[in-house]
Amino acid sequence: MVKFKERADEYIWQKYRIEVEHLCAMRNGEKQTYEKLFYHVPKRKSAGGGH
Repeated sequence: MVKFKERADEYIWQKYRIEVEHLCAMRNGEKQTYEKLFYHVPKRKSAGGGH
């Protein structure tokens, strides 16, 4: 996939003169991945409603 992205970026630059910028999700300075988000166990509120 990385090689494909490099080739696609080069093609887009050569044909359209547009530079591709690759972004990623960040939270608290840490890169978020599919695995981290998928396997995340949310913290739940107490059953008593906080009383």
